[in-house]
Amino acid sequence: MLWEKYGNQVPHHINVDNMFKAAAANKKSGPEVMALLLDRYTVAQAATNNDAEMRFEVSEVLLRAAVTNADQKDSNFERLLAPGRGTVPNHRTGKACMVPIRSGSEWHAVLVHQRHLGSQRINALQQKGSTALEVKLAETLSEYVQPQSQVSLHDTAHSILAQLPADKPYSDEGYALACLVHEVAVQIPYQHPSHARLVRLLKHLTRSPKVRSPSTVEGEEDLCVNFQALGPKAYEKPLEWVNYHAFLAQLDAAGVWTTGMPNFAVWEMRDAFEEEEEEPDAEGQQLHQYHVMAAAQWILWDGQKIFKYMANPLPVREDEARMWRLGDRCSSSDVAVVSVARWQLWKEGFRAAAASAEGAEGTDECKDLAGRASALMDAIEKSMSF
Repeated sequence: MLWEKYGNQVPHHINVDNMFKAAAANKKSGPEVMALLLDRYTVAQAATNNDAEMRFEVSEVLLRAAVTNADQKDSNFERLLAPGRGTVPNHRTGKACMVPIRSGSEWHAVLVHQRHLGSQRINALQQKGSTALEVKLAETLSEYVQPQSQVSLHDTAHSILAQLPADKPYSDEGYALACLVHEVAVQIPYQHPSHARLVRLLKHLTRSPKVRSPSTVEGEEDLCVNFQALGPKAYEKPLEWVNYHAFLAQLDAAGVWTTGMPNFAVWEMRDAFEEEEEEPDAEGQQLHQYHVMAAAQWILWDGQKIFKYMANPLPVREDEARMWRLGDRCSSSDVAVVSVARWQLWKEGFRAAAASAEGAEGTDECKDLAGRASALMDAIEKSMSF
């Protein structure tokens, strides 16, 4: 298999053109510099870091340059720098390119392209020490969520429900399913249709009392779903944070959760636009961008529902007022926690992010999502205000 043979040598997010400029400046041959960089930037490292946006596959070896002379090598490498072939593809452009790799003493040119989830295997079980039940649930869930899967929704739901105890939605087995769902959701890029496939499965599962249980909150019926308790976990893998918010937003839009204001949406909007930035350095700015990207998912996937709730709020309970409080930057304002005024505050935050200066990593992607969100908020507000 080409992937098994060459995959650990494919460069991760390397600008080949800049690499060869550095080679010339340091009087090093292209292959010498390539060898150094390949040791540092590998698909193996990308996988270790769970960088879901930048995973590549080697689809075909197009040229075998089994040469020994340095000048011949550089000549072959220069051919790779033709227009459109100089840079490993960015996850936003999806462009394929030619990239040189080394196998022993041989150098090869290979076609590298962004994978998204085209052939990437999604694994629901990534931790050791799993029980037999977890393995079975993971196999069923993983098989269903693959981009090219032909497994039906009904068969998958039937297989999962058969593993769960009757009328015990908060059982250990139910919690194991919730954890597996989380592991799958964070692996799926926020714009990928496999999220919708997973959401449809969960909507189907929540019809069963094995997963869903009625409870009462101050006299109002509230349907509690086991996996609802699993929120976004940390900042260790920022893109997975964005992916998971896309998943949560689609769950809410599909009516899998309760019909009230989604807590995670308010919290992420607050983090993105209402809090003082604690770390104004480059790392803090980059973290803020991921908050903006995550917040945008709620508008893109669930914006109409959120606006309806903001424009026609139900009475806010004391505990809700605490959970949905405004951030420190806005705490002195008279904006209500659930109001069109707060919606407009968020919209202005997206607009500002879309117009922000270039420079930080991920800025283009953040600006794109922020621009989409602010435009959609405008459209929703105008079309739904009577």
